[in-house]
Order: sequence, then C-alpha cells, then structure tokens
Amino acid sequence: MNNEQDDRKKTDRLRELLRGLPKVKAAPNLEQRLLQRLRSGDAPRAITPWRFLFSEGRVPVLAVTGVTMVIVGLVSYYAWRYATPQAEPSVE
Repeated sequence: MNNEQDDRKKTDRLRELLRGLPKVKAAPNLEQRLLQRLRSGDAPRAITPWRFLFSEGRVPVLAVTGVTMVIVGLVSYYAWRYATPQAEPSVE
C-alpha cells in the first residue's frame, strides 16, 4: 500500500513538472523538410544476416565467442573421453 502511494506521489510530481514546461512551436517548414527527407531515397539498406554478424562492433564479439566455443569443446571432449570407462577387450 505504501509503495503505491510513493508511486502516485512521483507521478503526480512528474505531471506537475510537465505542466509547468513552456509551450514549444515547431519550425514553420518542418513538415516540408520532413517529407523531403522521406522522399529523398536515402533509406537505410536492408540488413542481411552477414552484414548484421560482421558489422564493426560484432567482429570482436564473434571472435571471442568462437575461441571460447573451441576451448569449451576441447575441454568437454577430453573430460568425457577420460571420465567414461573404456571397454576392456574381451579375450576368448
């Protein structure tokens, strides 16, 4: 109950602050400029999976992930190899 009252006080305070802000008018040619930019054809290119994976920020992450996967794979391979008992060859 107390938590709800605190939330209500915060939202009421925020509403009061927002009501106190001055009104702002947009530039008179805002709509024209916006439409011109939309029609200019400078749309972003479609993001292909390869472009997404190998973008500038992701290459180091992929490298670290790959190395980590190789290390974990090798450790788990040798851990299971030596942890499971080997079958004794039968002598007949």
